Amino acid sequence: MPPRTTPTARQQRVGIELRKMRDAAGKTAAEAAATIGLDRTKITHIEKGLYPVTAERVRTPASLYEEGDSEFVEALVAMAVERGTGWWERYRGLLPVGLLEISELESTAKRCIRTFQICNVPGLA
Repeated sequence: MPPRTTPTARQQRVGIELRKMRDAAGKTAAEAAATIGLDRTKITHIEKGLYPVTAERVRTPASLYEEGDSEFVEALVAMAVERGTGWWERYRGLLPVGLLEISELESTAKRCIRTFQICNVPGLA
């Protein structure tokens, strides 16, 4: 499967966190790839969010990098495997990437943020 050209914000975040884990473990991409059994370029593509990530492709590097926070790893797994196509997918390549990211993040939000502001306009009353 060829790498994606426009990764989603979730895919990028999973890749960034995997890269942070690898850096903290002091491993190079080549060392990680050899241990996991992938090509070095695939490790790089995964860390950039350009290559699809399965639950196993998150858990295996996390155990290799000796990540002790299992809740964090499971949260990354949930982010990686959560695949849904929303209305915005029809417009991928047509709309700016930032707008697509906002649409995807909004659809996966767990809570709605509500704010209230009191404004006093002098002269009205």
